[in-house]
Amino acid sequence: TLTPAALETYFARSLGFALLALGLTVLLLSGALPLAATDASHPEGTASPYADAAVSVSALHHATSAFYCYSRWLHTGQTASVMGCLGSGVFAVFGLWFVMFAGSKGRHSKRTGFDKDTSGFPFKNSEAYRKKKKGL
Repeated sequence: TLTPAALETYFARSLGFALLALGLTVLLLSGALPLAATDASHPEGTASPYADAAVSVSALHHATSAFYCYSRWLHTGQTASVMGCLGSGVFAVFGLWFVMFAGSKGRHSKRTGFDKDTSGFPFKNSEAYRKKKKGL
């Protein structure tokens, strides 16, 4: 078996620490972990102003990491590369979903709490139409 060189070990550990730092940064800037004690100026349940930026950078990192792992898998055929590609790809897709849908300030009905900007395409909500007809 081949043993890794000292430089390879250094780079591997440095990358590991960089990924841990990136993960901690995302947790802190997204508002998942509070940076300070709660006060009245930030109501409960509001997102951090840096949440979208932190998640966007994290999603970009995972997308490029998934691309790199995929290209390594094509070149070497190692199973670890394809597993890294799948893991990073899942995080990239989840981050993209969060940026597109979860962070938006949709128009919600005060009465029902549902989003007003929904569409019936490609399926119609016939049950809602029946209830609306009965109410009229």
